[in-house]
Amino acid sequence: MSIPWSNSFLTGIEAIDNQNKELFSMVNELLRKMLEGEPHDETGAYLAALAMYAVNHFRTEEDCMKKYKYDGYSAQRAAHTQFIEIFLALEKEFESSGVTPAFVTKTRRLLSQWLQDHIESEDKKLGKYLNSQSGMMAVCLIP
Repeated sequence: MSIPWSNSFLTGIEAIDNQNKELFSMVNELLRKMLEGEPHDETGAYLAALAMYAVNHFRTEEDCMKKYKYDGYSAQRAAHTQFIEIFLALEKEFESSGVTPAFVTKTRRLLSQWLQDHIESEDKKLGKYLNSQSGMMAVCLIP
């Protein structure tokens, strides 16, 4: 039921890659908690922690894009906003219905699809851009 990390997701930007790996790890931990029937309040707290981590990760990426004047900033920002909206809808459903088999399946499908698609389509383009900056080693720092 976990979402496998693959080195094919690497962007070449260490801070972003490390945070993407951590997002996968946290999503997998959330799925484990739900499947093993962790108490509602513990799962809810972890869900909130995952949301905060994602927001901080997006801030890292967006700060880096601004620093290096990345043309794809608007598309990335819109994608990040979309993720937050998906996540808020999941949190709302969790609060109203709790963990059901359908909710676990939906959570896995939505988060897995979004993360993998976003890394493949947006983060890799960002990594390629940052790594191509002439004479400049692109460094994105974790806030």
